[in-house]
Order: sequence, then structure tokens, then C-alpha cells
Amino acid sequence: MIASDHSPCTPDMRLTSTGNVRKAWGGLSGLQYQLQGTLTALDQVFKNSSNRQRLAQISQWWSTSPSQLVPGLSSLKGSIDIGYQADLCAYDMTFIGEPNSYSKEYHKWKGTSVYPELKLKGRVIGTWLRGIEIYNGESDQLLQEDNGVGSMMLHKQ
Repeated sequence: MIASDHSPCTPDMRLTSTGNVRKAWGGLSGLQYQLQGTLTALDQVFKNSSNRQRLAQISQWWSTSPSQLVPGLSSLKGSIDIGYQADLCAYDMTFIGEPNSYSKEYHKWKGTSVYPELKLKGRVIGTWLRGIEIYNGESDQLLQEDNGVGSMMLHKQ
């Protein structure tokens, strides 16, 4: 399983010395950089694997395993199947470039990355939340605001 603090920034931007969380770096979406980083590293480690094998491994790390962390979540997420929520990402595994060098819009911290010179593999070309397209990567447009459509998942003790 892959985990991220969703905030790729230099330590000084987190303001850990002052403890002021209101002025500290706000973070970035994990998928924006983490999936690119994962695929790039996976290519280096598994050089002789097919894209199909890489996709299966990434799906396990990014979907199946995290869905098993919260009791009951794996019956809703972590698989593409009937009855599961359709939280999906279309991904261009052939793109190689600097993070978000292709983006024009909807990236809160555009131009500020700790990865500016790295050539990472892949880019998001579409995102669906519960089956509704919310982001089109080809036109780099947010199609719908999230507006808190998630639900609270509490573990009953």
C-alpha cells in the first residue's frame, strides 16, 4: 500500500518551527503527484513488466489495500464491480514530463513544486467520483466542485 501526507513541499514551508498550522503550506492533492511518482518508480524497479502488470500493482497499492483499512469500506470501494462506488481515474501511462507541465488550470499551487526538474511518467486525463465525471484532464477543467459529497464513516464499537 502507498500512503502520502498529500503535501509535497520543503520542510520550511510546513512551518514546523512555529507550529502555526494556519499559515503553513496547505498541501496538494495526492493523485496530482503521487501517482506519477509511483508509476515512475515502478518502471525503474520492474523494468521488464508490462503496463498491464504495472496497472495491477498500482491498483492494489492505491485502491484495494486502502479500502481494507476501514471496516466496511471494502464493500464500497477498491474494486470495479457492480454495487461499488465508481471512483475512477483515467490515466495516460505514456506521458513523460515535469509534474503538471501540461496543466493550465485547477491546480492551487501552480508553478510551485519540489519536483520541477523531474520527468515523471503519466498524467490524469479524467476523474470520476461515484460515476460522475468531475475532472477532464484533456481540457484541464474541473467539471464539478466536490462540495463535500463524501460521507462520514464511523467504526461502531
